[in-house]
Amino acid sequence: MSVREFAVYTEGRLALVVRDEPGTLRSTAGPPAGAGPPPPPGPPPGPGEPLNPELPPGVHPFIDAQAHDPVSEARLRRLLDESSSFDDYLERLRGAGFEVAPT
Repeated sequence: MSVREFAVYTEGRLALVVRDEPGTLRSTAGPPAGAGPPPPPGPPPGPGEPLNPELPPGVHPFIDAQAHDPVSEARLRRLLDESSSFDDYLERLRGAGFEVAPT
């Protein structure tokens, strides 16, 4: 099965490129002014805490994405957090007014 890839646009601007495979979420938005450095990562899971042995830490289970529009990035993330699958995410993007086109 080949990996599908889509470009997501808002108001004619490229907002996001997504692929339907587990991957990372990469941001173009810089930190807020005066925010300082990001905090260190949290501690590793302790004894008895569940791990997902199939995915390394920081890997999203159904999407690999690169954001290109800081203005819409928060909306894109909110829609992703509400989604249960790659196809569900694409439908939510379309429903929110984004244009989704295969690359």
